[in-house]
Amino acid sequence: MGNGSRIDGVADVDLPREKLDRVGADALKSEELLAILLRTGYEGRNVLSVARRVLDQHPCDQLVRMTLGELVKIKGIGQAKASVLVAAFELARRAFDHDVGIAPT
Repeated sequence: MGNGSRIDGVADVDLPREKLDRVGADALKSEELLAILLRTGYEGRNVLSVARRVLDQHPCDQLVRMTLGELVKIKGIGQAKASVLVAAFELARRAFDHDVGIAPT
């Protein structure tokens, strides 16, 4: 992602945040939602590539149960990104526990 928020080979309108705004969260793939949380990739890998690799190795049902310590062991996820993920998953878990009518898909 060396050129700001652009991802090589992805039209601006199809970038995860822009797509979220245009079509809503329920229309995004899991890798696009994860990419929004991760925000950036790392040298040689854009954020969508990192998100795909993470989900290939750790499917959503496993990923949401991972600890901070487990998440930071994944290439491309440091302390800050792991903290964002743990916080987001915990908020979702609390909402689901309080029966807000949102079921994970």
